[in-house]
Parts: sequence; structure tokens; C-alpha cells
Amino acid sequence: MSILFRNKLREKLLDLFRRTNQLKVFKQYLSSQYNFSAKQIDIYQEKKCREIFEFHYFNNTSYRKFLNEKGFELREGYSFIDIPFVDKEYFKLHFDTHSIISEAHVSKSSGGSTGVPLSYFLSKESAEGVWPAIWRAFDEYNIAPCDNIAMIAGPSLFNNRSFSRRVYDWINGFYVISAFDLSDDALLNAYHRIIDKKIKAIYGYTSSVLIFLQFLQRKNLKLSLKAIFTTSESFIPSVRRLARQCCDCDVIDTYGANDGGVSSFECRYHTGYHLNFERCFVEIIDGEIILTDLLNTSSPFIRYRVGDCTKDNKIEKGKCKCGRSLYRLANVSGRINQSITDIDGTKIHTEFFSHLFKEDQYILQYQITQTNLRLRINLLHDIDVDHTKYIEHYSLLIGRRFKMPFEIVFNEPIIKLTNQKTPILINNDA
Repeated sequence: MSILFRNKLREKLLDLFRRTNQLKVFKQYLSSQYNFSAKQIDIYQEKKCREIFEFHYFNNTSYRKFLNEKGFELREGYSFIDIPFVDKEYFKLHFDTHSIISEAHVSKSSGGSTGVPLSYFLSKESAEGVWPAIWRAFDEYNIAPCDNIAMIAGPSLFNNRSFSRRVYDWINGFYVISAFDLSDDALLNAYHRIIDKKIKAIYGYTSSVLIFLQFLQRKNLKLSLKAIFTTSESFIPSVRRLARQCCDCDVIDTYGANDGGVSSFECRYHTGYHLNFERCFVEIIDGEIILTDLLNTSSPFIRYRVGDCTKDNKIEKGKCKCGRSLYRLANVSGRINQSITDIDGTKIHTEFFSHLFKEDQYILQYQITQTNLRLRINLLHDIDVDHTKYIEHYSLLIGRRFKMPFEIVFNEPIIKLTNQKTPILINNDA
């Protein structure tokens, strides 16, 4: 049976519920990821960039005023790269005026890694591209729209449990496991529900997925899943090892920012994050990820500084060995503000630790706390290791990079934000 029509009734209800044509868009996305050449993608994105910018310039008074204050004038032959950046501060300062309300189809809220919400609107065409881009990731392991999926989620994925929200979950086939309660009792109940409901995949916060997999390992429980999809946080390599061990499946990491229109995913070859060129134009400028929502005629996310960064310096445009011609981000390093200021003023991004620990199969997770110009590096293991040798080995490597004093500790409680996301860096000096 075609993946597009496996859950035909629920798929039709989903579009009725959301007042969208998501299934039509998904069908187009399944085709375009293979059939568009790099040249066609470039032509399409250049056209859409100009269209969305000029739409907001001529119809969005608040945005045009912002541009004028930045010294930008719309002249014939203008270059897109001369358009000023916008960031979260712009949308917060102009909350009542930044959007064209007549174009709004749905309101959204994004907390990011800080937990401070940003409210904004999506136009209908932009909203119609949200789930089709995620379904394209699910399709990598033959997960169809409205197949039963366990969602380990907090407020950035599901911010309330209203009646309409529960109806929406039922239509989608979502079984929601709250990231606010990951006790053994809750996880055991989730384990049994996954079996009883014939759930095919898990989609959720990376750190919460890790907790669930650690629970399965600790209790010697097994699941058979098609795949696990992680989102919203920096990827934790140990998740992939535990998924193979406990669920006999691969892990597909995803990166998305709805407030900039981007949605991307790894394929099974794990060669980077395939980008949704249909809705989002992505730039990399000095390691910073800049986004333009090509379809949002309500809120002007145009050359938007989302706050994420990459250690690569360009978008990969070559065709992937999976056959997709979608452009790729080689990696997502985390948040722009995830840097540590050493005692001599040198700024060191937390990607240093990601690179340092990524090949160590015994490190499940790590978290850095900076207090009073001192680092505390918390390493989590699932087996006993020789702490003395670990401290000697990593102290030598860390000491070559940092001048400030530091200590390495093991298996201390991980600190979470109020939205249940897990930051790599806790800066108590800020």
C-alpha cells in the first residue's frame, strides 16, 4: 500500500482539522527531493526570496520601518545579501505590529534553548509545509502520516493537553509521553503502551529519548521499532548505540526551527541534514545559521538570526548517496551563545567538548557548568569506568585548551530547563 494512503481516513481528517492541504504538499515533497536539480533549487529559492521580501516590504508597515531605520532602501537591482538581519529581539519589540494578521493561519510559540517563548504567526502556505517536511524524515524508514508514533515531548512540541489537542493527537496517531515525568513508573507504562498500540517509531527530545533508552537497558527490556527520531537538542551519539541495542533500529536526528521555516533530517547514511528548500532558504555566515521562510506572508522571518550555529562554512549542494538532491547542513553545533569565556577573554564554543567526547562510546551524556570562572564537567556513564584514568586522560586534553581551573565529575544529576530541554552549558557567571 502506498505510504500516502495507508491511513486514508485519518489523513483526510487531519487536513480538515488543520484547514490545510498537507497531504498534497507531502506528495510534492516526496517527489521534489529527488527530482529537483541543484540549478532548479537555486532558481526556485532566488525567486521565492525576492517574492517574500518584496511582499513584506510593500505590505508590512512595521517591517518596512525597521528596514528604513537600518538604512536599507529598495532599489532596482538590489542584492538579497544587503537586506538587514532580523532576530528574536525584533519580533519581541514589535509583537503587536510585526505580523500581517490578515495573512495569519495559525499562531506559534517557540522557546528555543532559553525557554523564553517567542510568539509569531504562520501563513497558510507556510503552515502547510511544517508536517510534510517532518513526514519526509519519517519516510526514510517507511513511517507514513498518521502511523502510530510515541512522542516524548515538552512544550515546544506540545504545549497543552486540551480536548482539541487530544483529538489532534488521535488523528495523527500520536501517543504522548510527557518529558516532565520520566519516572520509572511512567516509562514502564510507556513501554507497555508502545507494545499494545503497535507503535512504529519514537519522536522526541534527544535527552528524553536517552532517558527512555537507559531505562530499557537498565530493566533489560526490548522493543522492535522501525526508527527513532530525535529533535530540539544537540545530538547525543550514545542514543544511536542504545537504540540499536534496545530497539533494534537506527536513529535519525532532525533539526528544525519553525520560526525560520527550516526543517531538516538525516538520512540513513548520516551524511548531514537534508534541508527543506521548498519552504526555507538557509545561509551560513561566519558559522551562524541564517534563515528565510520563503512562504510566510504573515511574519517576516527574512534573513533571520535564529541563534544556531554550525562548524561548517557552506551548504553542501552535492547529491547524497541516498539519491536526494536536497541541500545539506553538515552539522548543527548548537546555540550561538553556547560559548565559554576563558580567564584570558578567549571564547571557546562548547563544540570543543562535543568533538572531544563524540568517539567515546562509554560517555552517554555530558554537561558543563561554569561558576566563578571555574568549569565543572559532568560525564555520565552507563558502566563502571576507571575514573582516575578518565580524569588523567581528559584533564590533559582540556588543560591544553583552557586556562581556567576545572574539575571532572561523574554521574551527577543533569540540569534541565523549565521546558525540559537539556542545555550543554549552564553558565552561572552570566
